[in-house]
Amino acid sequence: MSKASREIARILESSDDNKVAGELHQFFNAWELTDTVDAEIAMIEQRFPKPIFAANNRWIDRVFSGEDEPRMRVCNKFIVTGPYAFKVRGKKLGDEHYENMCRAEHMGGVTYYASTVSATMGARTFVAFADAKTLVNLRELDLSFSKPGKKGMTALGAAKSLTKVTRLALVNCKLDDAQIAAFCAGAGLESLTSLSLARNPIGPRGAAAIASSAMMANLETLQLGSCSLTDETLAALVTGPHLSRVKHLKIDDNARLTTSACASLAQACFAKSLETLDLSQVRIDEPSLAALLRACPSLTGLRIGYSGLASVAPLVAHEPGFTMLSLDNCPIGLEGLRAILAAPWFSKLESLLLGDTVIGPEGYLALAAADLSSMETLSVTTQGATPETWAAFLANPTLRESIREPFSRLSQYVR
Repeated sequence: MSKASREIARILESSDDNKVAGELHQFFNAWELTDTVDAEIAMIEQRFPKPIFAANNRWIDRVFSGEDEPRMRVCNKFIVTGPYAFKVRGKKLGDEHYENMCRAEHMGGVTYYASTVSATMGARTFVAFADAKTLVNLRELDLSFSKPGKKGMTALGAAKSLTKVTRLALVNCKLDDAQIAAFCAGAGLESLTSLSLARNPIGPRGAAAIASSAMMANLETLQLGSCSLTDETLAALVTGPHLSRVKHLKIDDNARLTTSACASLAQACFAKSLETLDLSQVRIDEPSLAALLRACPSLTGLRIGYSGLASVAPLVAHEPGFTMLSLDNCPIGLEGLRAILAAPWFSKLESLLLGDTVIGPEGYLALAAADLSSMETLSVTTQGATPETWAAFLANPTLRESIREPFSRLSQYVR
């Protein structure tokens, strides 16, 4: 047994997983690994079925420079940050570096790739990912802030080497309808369950392409926030044949949508299976929301902040109720809050966002007196709160824990 193998075996003797992870990080940073430790790497994978190792800057530099890096075999997360926004060995990070990475012999363990400097990725990079023979275990791919063009999107959609990818993010990639249609015409990413196209302007043609793409047949999460959607575009999206499994939809920050958006969603092929919906900054009124909720019996998470909604009657009447509700900047007032606190589903509410909802001092007192034992996320704005208000907050055991310990179980606290 080699010295490296003996050291790995020693580290794995501990029953403390956190300690083992820390020591393994130190070990892999210090040693040049060879094929002699393949068996030990297999042992590590058995011990950590979801590997936690992320590539450090030195390993990334070697991979981007076209060198082999055996230590990459223990990584499942490849996250590019920091100095790579500028240069790699004297050269500005660009397509050639990503091409090197996609050809690297030891990238087979990577299941997650993301970059914070993806603006340096063009069509050649997308083609390289599509043709990569080494990234066989890639499950999550974030190519946001890139500039793939039609050529890159066509290659990505047809990629046969990325058939295991389940999550894809293409945020703010300057995509137009033609590029989205070129991607959707492919059949490569057949395992997609999550797709984010946020911050790309999408028109009716692009929406229709998404809805009719066979790659969307298993899609459960679709994010289209800040996509300049119109009522016509949304109608084209929700009537497609391949989105029936969508459970989580984000179409927030699309100011061009009107109250007709709710009507379109109520007619969607996925309406009955929808579990969470983000309509923040989309105009909503009471009748349209009531119709939408009647069509979505499985909906338990709803974000409608900045929608202008004043009446909570449709929310209170919704069955099975909510575990997550965001009403930021909705002028529901004290009576609206009282109605929510009295709703039959309030006791199971885990997340409630009430920023700038005009509930006033009496509302704070009513909230402080409520049973918040199931609450994990709470956000209220307490401008003008009185000493009496704070005393009431401190008298509530859940709020008291949160106010005194900001990183307690209640993740967002009274501010």
